[in-house]
Amino acid sequence: MGFSINTNLGSLKAYNALAKVNAETEKAQLRLASMKKINSVADDTSGFNVSTKLQAQILQQKAQLNNASSAKNYLSTAETALEQINDKLNQISAKYTDSQDTLKDSASIAKDIRTLAGEIDSILKNTNINGHQLLASTDGTTAVSTPSFNIGGSTFSMDFAGNSLLNVGAIATKLHGATDPGVNNYAGTTINANDAVSPGNQTSVIKATFADGTSTTLNVDTSGVTSKFGLLGAIDNAPGYMSNNGSTFNKGWYSIGYYAFNPIGNSTIQATGPNITSLTTTSGYDIIGALGFTKQSSGGSGLMDSNDSTVLSAAQDISTISNNVKTALGRIGNLSQTVDSRSDFLTSAIANNTASVSGITDADMAYEQLNATKGNIGSQIATTMLSQMNTAPQNLLSLFR
Repeated sequence: MGFSINTNLGSLKAYNALAKVNAETEKAQLRLASMKKINSVADDTSGFNVSTKLQAQILQQKAQLNNASSAKNYLSTAETALEQINDKLNQISAKYTDSQDTLKDSASIAKDIRTLAGEIDSILKNTNINGHQLLASTDGTTAVSTPSFNIGGSTFSMDFAGNSLLNVGAIATKLHGATDPGVNNYAGTTINANDAVSPGNQTSVIKATFADGTSTTLNVDTSGVTSKFGLLGAIDNAPGYMSNNGSTFNKGWYSIGYYAFNPIGNSTIQATGPNITSLTTTSGYDIIGALGFTKQSSGGSGLMDSNDSTVLSAAQDISTISNNVKTALGRIGNLSQTVDSRSDFLTSAIANNTASVSGITDADMAYEQLNATKGNIGSQIATTMLSQMNTAPQNLLSLFR
């Protein structure tokens, strides 16, 4: 038997074996501690890359699933609001039918309709989530911008409140009445031109306002005027006023004139011009009031009008806005179905991707426990063998006794 003291090859081999056993044991113990079989890129480069991509995809899908939950809440809130509006519109229709019974109190019915219309207006203005309007702008007159949610990797638009479906503008018109388009004629009462008036020696200002928001004024000198016929003459003589051509008195308001005039009898007078929304005396003697000008017609009034007959007239036909509300509700139903479908897909995709990641990265706990136990035993044996092989060269000393 030969001995090499300078280099104990047997001991070195035992040490290397011990180091290898300890490394495998540590790897098994780390996998048990982390419950993953890939704890670094070196463990499995391909598996690490695939699992990292899948985990990123899972995070995106979970975010999209949260978006689906928000979209569902958005739709549910809007659906509840529109169902309330639909219910109140049905009540308004029933109230109008009641008003056709001569034994019923039409004034009370109009008040009920006005109240219901006010509730509809409030719902349109106040249905929101976290400050985001769902049905209409805060003034209840225009549609909201269409929100979108990323669900299932594509943009999902909530378009039920658009003009082609709910059409908030049409509802607002029915509630509040149409914007005043103005009239082309302001008819005065039939008067006796010789009726005495006492405007005094002053300047009265007549103001005409038009549907486009512009206005113009006419300064009328009432000095020496003693009759309604004199008022007409004072208007005709006002600086800048040119009867029947409108070249000066703005917007083509070309005439405050009279027909079948008889100085000793009655006369009908009229103010003529395009889209006049108001005709008033803003200062001085009230010429417009004295001549009895009233508007011949105006923009349609709505369900919230202060006049009972106007309210009942507006309630006579609400089929258009009722159909719009039903159409919007139908669209919400379709959108909800789509959200549910995409939610189911995302839930399934997350489960499948999670299973794939688990198959790539999760440690086999029973197998790793066996490896750890095996390694512990092997480490103890290798340590004992290393110790014995380190003491073997000492036997050489017996040769020198």
